[in-house]
Amino acid sequence: MNGVRIYIRNELASVATDTFYSRKGGGPVYRWCLNQNSFAWNCSRLDSSQLTTREFFTASWKTLPESLQKRLAEHYLE
Repeated sequence: MNGVRIYIRNELASVATDTFYSRKGGGPVYRWCLNQNSFAWNCSRLDSSQLTTREFFTASWKTLPESLQKRLAEHYLE
């Protein structure tokens, strides 16, 4: 995924999480949450003016669940 950055919140960095954040270039930030009932990844756009980079750690693409990797690829069609 060229140019897409994946993040987790600082407080979640030491535990397994089902919430991730993504951003491509200077575009909007999206929150990705796993729906526990349907096991589908839901996406919502965040107001990036209310976020600071100190809140996030960069996550490795390899650590993402395969189902989320697929959803991100669909979301960020190039």
